[in-house]
Amino acid sequence: MKNLSYSERLSKLELYSLDRRSLRGDMIEVYKILTGKEAVNCQQFFFQQTRDCHSLRGHHLKLLTEAD
Repeated sequence: MKNLSYSERLSKLELYSLDRRSLRGDMIEVYKILTGKEAVNCQQFFFQQTRDCHSLRGHHLKLLTEAD
């Protein structure tokens, strides 16, 4: 394995890249914050959609890029 490149080792070991694993961890943490599984005020970090939930295809966890 020492002689293989990073991408070849990932492929051989059937692993995702560090960037992708980090992004996945971040998304899991966002979900836990939004659903109240973490004791964190989500409004400190996120702007959530608060109106017209019918346009969200039935879920209420849509995040905005900036405050309305």
